[in-house]
Amino acid sequence: PPPPPPPQPTLGHMGSRNDDDGNYKSSTSTAADVSADIDISDEFFFGGGGGRKGEKGGGQDASDSHVDENEPEIRRHLRAQRLANRDAKMAAALKEQQAVEAAERDTRANVAALKEQHRASIDAWTAKNKGNIRGLIVALPQVLWPGADWKPMGVQDLLDAKQVRKAYMKANLLVHPDKVRQRGGSEEQLAVADMVFDALKDGWDKFQH
Repeated sequence: PPPPPPPQPTLGHMGSRNDDDGNYKSSTSTAADVSADIDISDEFFFGGGGGRKGEKGGGQDASDSHVDENEPEIRRHLRAQRLANRDAKMAAALKEQQAVEAAERDTRANVAALKEQHRASIDAWTAKNKGNIRGLIVALPQVLWPGADWKPMGVQDLLDAKQVRKAYMKANLLVHPDKVRQRGGSEEQLAVADMVFDALKDGWDKFQH
């Protein structure tokens, strides 16, 4: 009769075997050891964010607040490190957000104050041209900030609708508040640009109708 087949290695069997790829694989570990190793690896490499069983979204799980007296020291250390890192990141993010919000509040307050300083001249520019887009564009240098990238135009440059549209689009690009902000404009430039932008838009709407 043929010889009996060799005994199949099991998880608790002493010795070694090859896996499906032919690599050496120890089979001396118990199921509990393997489970513990996986848990430790997840905490080490993924910081508890791997979405393991019992967790929701990989966030803080019950093990973060529950202390197991029989827990290995390495796992206790990894958990404490993970929580400390998380708390530090949250504190840093909160501090950064608060700084951004404070800076935005200061900018809005300063821009509002600067608008009041320039309101009289811009209102006079608007009233003189009676909201006429051609007049507003021709007189635009009167209200722009020093060094603005604008080439003065005359009435001869705005004779037909196509010319008016081209000039308006160019002026709109110059004083659009978002564009000024993207170019790193000063608070004073933002204040002037915001008011000029509104006046030009009103003039353009009247021109179209």
